Amino acid sequence: MVLTGGSVLSLLTTTGINVPIYARVPGAQNAAVPGAYSSTFSRQPLDVRATTETCRPLLGCTTRVSGFTFAVQAQVRPNCRVVADDLDFGQHGLLERSVDATSQVRVTCTAGTSYSMGLGYGLQAAGIGGRQMRDLAGHRVGYQLYRDAARTQTWGLVADGLATTDAGTGVSRPATVYGRVPAQPTPPPGAYSDTVVVTVTY
Repeated sequence: MVLTGGSVLSLLTTTGINVPIYARVPGAQNAAVPGAYSSTFSRQPLDVRATTETCRPLLGCTTRVSGFTFAVQAQVRPNCRVVADDLDFGQHGLLERSVDATSQVRVTCTAGTSYSMGLGYGLQAAGIGGRQMRDLAGHRVGYQLYRDAARTQTWGLVADGLATTDAGTGVSRPATVYGRVPAQPTPPPGAYSDTVVVTVTY
């Protein structure tokens, strides 16, 4: 089957041709703030030429060009991601004096996104007054988490006014958690632990 120039143009105008366009938004665009982004793409890539059978002597071949435009759009929404390291107070025989340790929580939020980060009070529901670790037998060791190195500002929930606030930059922002096991009667030997939930509100 041989298609002349006229029949090719007829197919293009009556049935159309689907041409896939592959797009990508590359990563590492950390400075993008939340909002609606758009752009209009305008080109004339379709160049249809008649075959030699339709070319006329001296007049040459007819060239027809068809153009198109389309919009490209995307939305950047406020979003945050949090990663927390374990807080390990290590191994100790007697709890005759305070034991301190630190860990980090890393928060990544879209640029310009304000957020608050709070730390829960653990599985033992000790509340603001003090968190508690426990072993399998139910023995407990009290501890506390602080926002400052001097360990004077307790770290708690947003509702209690004990959270930290910051603004996202599109890259990870570390926050140090300052932990302390105060001097207390030493419980039986064992492995003591607790689970603290980190909540980021934005």
